[in-house]
Amino acid sequence: MAAFKIRVPASTSNLGPGFDALGLALSLHNNLHVEPAEKLSIEVLGEGKGLFPEDESNLVIAAALRACEVAGYAMPPVRIRCTNAIPGDRGLGSSSAAIVSGLLLGDHVSGGTLGREKLLELATQLEGHPDNVAPAFYGGLQVAVKDGDRVHRVEVSAASLPQVVVFIPPFKMPTKEARAALPPVVPLEHAVFNVGRTGLLVAALGAGRFEALSEATKDMLHQPARTAIFPAMPGLIEAARAAGALGAWLSGAGSTIAAFARNVEQAHKVAHALIAEAERQSLGGVAKILAVDSLGATVERL
Repeated sequence: MAAFKIRVPASTSNLGPGFDALGLALSLHNNLHVEPAEKLSIEVLGEGKGLFPEDESNLVIAAALRACEVAGYAMPPVRIRCTNAIPGDRGLGSSSAAIVSGLLLGDHVSGGTLGREKLLELATQLEGHPDNVAPAFYGGLQVAVKDGDRVHRVEVSAASLPQVVVFIPPFKMPTKEARAALPPVVPLEHAVFNVGRTGLLVAALGAGRFEALSEATKDMLHQPARTAIFPAMPGLIEAARAAGALGAWLSGAGSTIAAFARNVEQAHKVAHALIAEAERQSLGGVAKILAVDSLGATVERL
């Protein structure tokens, strides 16, 4: 077996109203270098170094073993070096990137027999929902929903997509905690509000009607409830909008705030506004200006 490299993008999900169904791949990546070895091992560099396990409980190895199991192939001994740029528990799809990396690793060493649609189903089973794993695999803007073990996925084709500004606070918001903050029942008017904005959002991005994004990225389903564990969220979203953002939202389960900007100049203004608002609220954090990743996960022989 020759050495190979896997590259998987970060993702922002929900985009406001599209809870557990919408995801957008971003130009921030985790990279895996895989080479033959005498025994299975993993090393984590960059984000998660010293925090993520370096044994078979690591999500990358767990997913790789799952792919090999489904393919009916024994996982060979390999040395895996993960160089991560995606921070963990910040709503940027770090667990999805690890799962996708591992499944592609397992599929590659077992002969590439599973195919991405099967790998997407496996990734959704491991992650629990497809909104981050779909863009991690395929890139771009993905609409994906579960139907039992099946996943229905459609990519939203668009001639161009806006810049994405992300503000990453220094604290984590684990998905389990963020989901626990959600009410078990929501009012009908809130459900109708989100259904309408989700449709508007997909249509606006597909048609390049960016003027509709301010309304289309609003949410009443999950962000208000999560304000209880992230009180600074509404102020950060409003600061991004006031600085000219086309729309702003809590990325995934948080804690990252994401915003659309029409161009790089506007993106810089939004980034500065987010930093200023964070300082006003005595928060740290960093802002990054990212593009949409249109390629998704790649596997390259070295």
